[in-house]
Amino acid sequence: MKKLTSKALRILVKRHATLSDLLNEYHFSSEEELFQAIRKIYSHGDEAQRIFSAFQKNSKKANTPSPEQTQSPCEQTIEEHANPVEATKVELDISEQQANTEPLSRQAQLEAEEQSLSSNLIGLENQHKELVSQHLSSKKVLLRMQSILEEMQRLMSAHCTNLERELERIQATSAAIAEVSQKKRTVAAHLKEVRAELEELKKVSIFVYASGLLELENGEIPATVSSEETLQNKFMELIQYPRASEFSVTLKEINTVAKLLLWTEYLASSGLAFEISFDSEEVQRFYEAVTAFTTA
Repeated sequence: MKKLTSKALRILVKRHATLSDLLNEYHFSSEEELFQAIRKIYSHGDEAQRIFSAFQKNSKKANTPSPEQTQSPCEQTIEEHANPVEATKVELDISEQQANTEPLSRQAQLEAEEQSLSSNLIGLENQHKELVSQHLSSKKVLLRMQSILEEMQRLMSAHCTNLERELERIQATSAAIAEVSQKKRTVAAHLKEVRAELEELKKVSIFVYASGLLELENGEIPATVSSEETLQNKFMELIQYPRASEFSVTLKEINTVAKLLLWTEYLASSGLAFEISFDSEEVQRFYEAVTAFTTA
């Protein structure tokens, strides 16, 4: 049984997959079982409901095709192979729309939440320091009073009331310190999770398909980075790679890897984190070997 992941869900939504597609692909027995699986992946907020609703909308659109959308998925696939340039443009437009709407919206929410949590944590830190100071001060008062009671037994009665008051204050501040310490740990852990998710959302994703198509998500590459002349030079470098004959890759796939190298070099020089997903294991092996060779 294939594993359902957040990345797979994003790709399927973008490709207008329906609930029926997911039930068949991942062998779920019902929509309720599918929804529970999505909830396990998105444990924060209402992201699971939003993803599920997107598949419901895709299902409704699939059941009521518009005049402009009368082709079956198979026909659309054939048409995309017949015109790969137009298919590439459409997929890139969809990727840009997804990057400019959902991830950015979630990123803005997380940045606001991070700012709020950071301010809250600073306030708790100050409160913790103040309570610790009060706690130590009260202990000093208690020790001083105990010394007075030992030296001056006749004043015991007068100081008993103050002693009890300070003991109560120590108990109260001790409980408050424990409570604030727990809140600190909780907020700090949540802040760490939010920052980690923010970093993940800011990461650029590159999808390398067997057809030779490169798809970019959550980022942008200037056209000059992979201009015709630059791409041709990089292609010639890969053709001259000493171990090129060890890999079963076509000239088209070598050209795809050349373009991918230009993209990753640009992202690395810009200080942007990225991840790459390959459809072809052989293309991936060739890319990793070339990368290791050029960085050695």
